[in-house]
Amino acid sequence: MRDRLRSVECPSDKVDRIGGWLTAGVGQSYGKGYSLGVLNRWMSKI
Repeated sequence: MRDRLRSVECPSDKVDRIGGWLTAGVGQSYGKGYSLGVLNRWMSKI
């Protein structure tokens, strides 16, 4: 999955969110994250 998302130049923070992987950094844990619409837009590219 990560390689497919890289191939469409998906930003790494969105790759981590789609894959369910942790992103390093304290600020990454704040907020609600990306909407499903934003994540779906990247998923549709692969």
